[in-house]
Amino acid sequence: MKRVLIITDISGLGNCSGSTDIAVLSAMGIECCIVPTAVLSAQTGFRESYIKNMGGELEKMLESLNLLSPRIDCVLVGFLGDKKQTGCVLSYIKKFADTDTVIVTDPITGDNGRRFPFVSDVMFEDIKNIAACSTVITPNITEFCLLTDTDYNSVMSAEDTQKYAVLAEKCGVLFDMGVRDIIITGIELSSGDLGNLVVGRNGYTAVESKRYGGSYSGTGDLFTAIVCGYAALGMDVEHSAAKASDFISKVLSENADSIGDRNYGIPYQKYLRDLTE
Repeated sequence: MKRVLIITDISGLGNCSGSTDIAVLSAMGIECCIVPTAVLSAQTGFRESYIKNMGGELEKMLESLNLLSPRIDCVLVGFLGDKKQTGCVLSYIKKFADTDTVIVTDPITGDNGRRFPFVSDVMFEDIKNIAACSTVITPNITEFCLLTDTDYNSVMSAEDTQKYAVLAEKCGVLFDMGVRDIIITGIELSSGDLGNLVVGRNGYTAVESKRYGGSYSGTGDLFTAIVCGYAALGMDVEHSAAKASDFISKVLSENADSIGDRNYGIPYQKYLRDLTE
């Protein structure tokens, strides 16, 4: 059985982050070992949320795991809450250099064209270096533009084919840093639908899907969790991205009309068996 070490937050309410990672990976027959970076009563889109940032405790937990020396087939890096955590995780994943361990990173740094206020310059540089150590990264289009110093507004205003070409070209910056594969998620298309751009060193492929309803919390987490699961099981990134996109599209096509509050995320649980078919 494959084992994935998950480093991210856990929200009690809302289909997102660590709870989604555990649900998806477990359904795929993968053992989960989660080290939380923060624990929340509810994801932060809700009007009320109690948040316990694990801060420096993350380093102690990872040190404790090191003493046990478990086999780690894959590491999934998600939300990191402060500079102690980013520095700690960067040091930790460096030990997997020159091994077969797959590193999947969702570089959570921004959205809607802007960096999140809590992401300091030091944190951002650490997250950029974590991405550089990764096998696969899944930035949204804002995060990709931040990582590659690309003008967000120029990209967003371009025609679809030009947008894909520009984004693919800009991936060279990250490839030069060491990233193996990149999936740029949530690309708004002129049709109103969404695209995910899968870019490797030898070319790129667009995985497009119909938009159902609006924007829902946690779909990025769900996408990355599925990609991570398939990567841990040995599937190539292009097929894993297509499967993740198809899975989310199916859930939304059958449920978008009945989702009231976007903050609860999408009801993917009853479809999890599809991931093993």
